[in-house]
Amino acid sequence: MTSRTPLSRVIDPASIKRKGTPYKLVATVTERADIAEFLGLLELRHLSAELTLARSASGIVAVTGHITADLAQSCVVTLESVPQLMVEEIDRRFVPDGLARSAPHVVDVALDERDPPDTYGNIGIDIGVVAVEQLSLGVDPYPRAQGAKLPGAVVERPTADDSPFAVLKSVGHSDRS
Repeated sequence: MTSRTPLSRVIDPASIKRKGTPYKLVATVTERADIAEFLGLLELRHLSAELTLARSASGIVAVTGHITADLAQSCVVTLESVPQLMVEEIDRRFVPDGLARSAPHVVDVALDERDPPDTYGNIGIDIGVVAVEQLSLGVDPYPRAQGAKLPGAVVERPTADDSPFAVLKSVGHSDRS
């Protein structure tokens, strides 16, 4: 993985309306190739996001919507290309860095609530990073081609006779004879 961001679209929070600002992101061919390399995909044919950004009076920004992706991964069994079409929902909150430091209770979250908000500073909010993060969360971690099966030896569960202790026990008995 590279240290740079493969997709960047920085939004100035001051440009976001309180009632909501629609935002559409479409990754270019070069960006898609960089994202595919970054995430270890065989190919990323399409990546777009349709979002609504809304800012509260205190500067908290809500980012909601979805990403759509058309990609291919390598099968974990056969290494064949496995296509995947995905739509992932986005529901994130961002708080100004100063607010998070001066009022830490804003970022406290109970276990049954959503994830704590991210922070943003003077640079703004990078929607491209949000899209890539959501894509990485939605990608199948163990893609399999249709009908792909692991070899029998790998799938079978060991029996009690195959355990390391059973082997040691049999080795111990042969030495006593």
